[in-house]
Amino acid sequence: MVETSSQLTTQLHTIFLFFGGTSIEALTFIEQQFMPALRNDEPSKNYYTTIQFFPDTNQTSFLDDLNKSASFPTSADYILIHMGNNPSDSLQESIQKIAKENQYRLEAVYLNQTPKLASDHFASQHALTLPISNFSIESNGDQLKKYLLEPGKTYHIIGDTHECLEELMTLLEKNGFRFDQFGRITERPDPSHQFILLGDSIDKGKNTKAILEFLYLNLEHFYFVIGNHESFVYHYLQGKIKNANEEIVSRFFDSIPILEENPDLLAKFHSLVEHSAPFYKLISNQASFYATHAPCKNKYLGKLDKKSLRKMRNFHLDRSRPTEEQLLFLLEEANENHPYHFFGHVAAKNAFRLKNKIHLDTGCIHGNLLTEAVLTPTGKVTTCSIPSHHQDDFQAQLPLLFQ
Repeated sequence: MVETSSQLTTQLHTIFLFFGGTSIEALTFIEQQFMPALRNDEPSKNYYTTIQFFPDTNQTSFLDDLNKSASFPTSADYILIHMGNNPSDSLQESIQKIAKENQYRLEAVYLNQTPKLASDHFASQHALTLPISNFSIESNGDQLKKYLLEPGKTYHIIGDTHECLEELMTLLEKNGFRFDQFGRITERPDPSHQFILLGDSIDKGKNTKAILEFLYLNLEHFYFVIGNHESFVYHYLQGKIKNANEEIVSRFFDSIPILEENPDLLAKFHSLVEHSAPFYKLISNQASFYATHAPCKNKYLGKLDKKSLRKMRNFHLDRSRPTEEQLLFLLEEANENHPYHFFGHVAAKNAFRLKNKIHLDTGCIHGNLLTEAVLTPTGKVTTCSIPSHHQDDFQAQLPLLFQ
């Protein structure tokens, strides 16, 4: 038999279903070629590609084990399932259900057989003829590695600033930063302390130019999470958001006309957004965490599909309903184990902690507080807040959450 070369393109958090091929031939290919081709480790950041392989779906615990592998916080990077010769429709439906519930893609790999008709359940279908001498897989694993943080450091995670530059600088000064007359950082804590801004640095504060100039001048000192405000303004100004409600744009995104009138400032804003990440992740035995802009369900954390990226960036609040009622999923999903999940976006009178869920948007722009959490390498979490200098009638409407 003539051996072939083949390359497959996929994405992280995919469940592969293997159909066809003799049992021994298929298992040998999966274990000796497919699985090694998926590996994309980053040892310096404690990242090792997690691959869960199920060679036999007949085990009584198969579906339970599959669900555990796909569920947070395990969330294996890839799950491989050898389906055997005649998998039942009910088995496939159960796998599809687990994939959907845990925000996984499904892909079919047909070995030595013609793919079936395209199915809505599969993001991709692949046909491979065995044996294959040169096999490779292209994935988006390198993208994830950009969002991984260095272990062994103390991380300061700062909630939404919304152009509250004076308060941000005051908070940074309390942490040992010093600035020159232009706002450039001249002294900072040693590199064992790292600082993450959780997004929504722009809008509402009538201070767009000053905050963007400050952040651009000092961008090498911070990790930036992209917020829904940065994302919307960035794409709106590129003409990528169609049929936007101009009344809402005018009311909530007042940075837009300032950026439209100042090409130099717009270029700096673009640089800051492109320097930002949709989330950050630290892998550590004692202090693992995710940092996202918005609260979101566990199944979206750290995933790179469009829906997950949107959920980590934006949480839509229905102002006609109690805020806490809409965030009850945090209480339901919280647990005593790592990883921590730090987030902002929902302005409240108080920062709150629900076991490993830690909220940090305390409405600085509304005259309340600017809050940071500090996580040490040993896993100890503390919070610190400074008072806002802003006056805003909305302060009285800020909810007090999870007391």
